[in-house]
Amino acid sequence: MDVRELVHAILAGDLIGARQLVADVQRMNPKWEQIEQPLGLSERELTIAAGITELLALRAGGRPPLWTQAIGPAQRNDRSRSRP
Repeated sequence: MDVRELVHAILAGDLIGARQLVADVQRMNPKWEQIEQPLGLSERELTIAAGITELLALRAGGRPPLWTQAIGPAQRNDRSRSRP
């Protein structure tokens, strides 16, 4: 499973593509605890990758990989704050 592809689809707003990637990985039935930490992602992207990987693993009844525990929340900046 290439978590980076899923993260990029989500951030690009390609929700149909993201949904297809999730369906594809569910059919693969991966060993979630063996999913490697994706490289080359920003802090924000890595936080999303960890959250998505944990969510999918738990929903499938698996254990998330250990690297997801080491990823903390992304730092917010003025541009990422929600506007009323």
